[in-house]
Amino acid sequence: MSISYKKGWVIILSIIAVLISIAFILPLQSNVNETIRFSSQSDALFRQLLNDTTWHRWWPGKTEVANQKLLFVHNGFTFTVDRILPNTFELKITADSFKTNSTLRLIPQSGNNVTMALTTNIPVPHNPIDRIKTLVASSRLKSVYKEILIRLSRYFTSIKNLYDIDIKESNVSFEYVTAVSQTFSHDPSISEIYFLIDKVRVFMKNNGGIEKGFPMLHSGEVSKGQFFVQVAIPTNKQLPSSNEIKSKWMLKGGHILTAQVTGNRQIISNAMKQMEYYIQDNHRNTVAIAYEYLITNRLEQPDSNRWVTGIYFPVI
Repeated sequence: MSISYKKGWVIILSIIAVLISIAFILPLQSNVNETIRFSSQSDALFRQLLNDTTWHRWWPGKTEVANQKLLFVHNGFTFTVDRILPNTFELKITADSFKTNSTLRLIPQSGNNVTMALTTNIPVPHNPIDRIKTLVASSRLKSVYKEILIRLSRYFTSIKNLYDIDIKESNVSFEYVTAVSQTFSHDPSISEIYFLIDKVRVFMKNNGGIEKGFPMLHSGEVSKGQFFVQVAIPTNKQLPSSNEIKSKWMLKGGHILTAQVTGNRQIISNAMKQMEYYIQDNHRNTVAIAYEYLITNRLEQPDSNRWVTGIYFPVI
């Protein structure tokens, strides 16, 4: 037997010995865990994550659709949302022949902070080669987890991204408004609302009042088939009241939550709802009716998609 032939067998047996050693040394399970802590409102964050059709806004990779299912792809791994539980999202992950399950968990912390955790427990095969492949995939997956959590945390530290509107806290800038109210048996039209606004303007002019801001609108269905509307205009001074039109005092300098949106009634309604969520999430209380600030004259702009509207909620 030649020396080279013997050396070949020695190399082969050495490789086999190494693989057998790996089979005994390497763990039978790979635990892949990544966490990140950041400033965010936990309830608002969970509401946003409930809708995976918006995950593309923060996902670090690309999104695809297959069999009416959203696929979230990043660095060779494909994620799908399998099941949603309170503050928990169960995910399925694939990468070629590699398959595993994962959990994305939201953990509320004190002081409007949250911890997000991605965890996976991957059984490792007994076959030494498959075991090495699985551990390499686990290492790649841990890196992907980190990138996902970093991108998610950066996106959801923004109030605008949590509530879909840019909510700001300000102060009431005027002391008096002149207002009129009316109940309708139908959802009032734009012309009916501006008829009330014009009625206030005529009253102000006749009583020496000067407009100090855009018209304000509060409207809603108070009971089946009954719609309450109040319009008001900020005024430079307190005016006398009539049976129909009232001069109202505002707490000038008081706290108010504001946002501005562009769009139709649906956009405005969604913004009002998000503002209500913000108040609830942050344990605030309203002290007066919410109203819309009619920045765009809706009579002059028939395209409701171009309406600019301020949203105002007086709070404490």
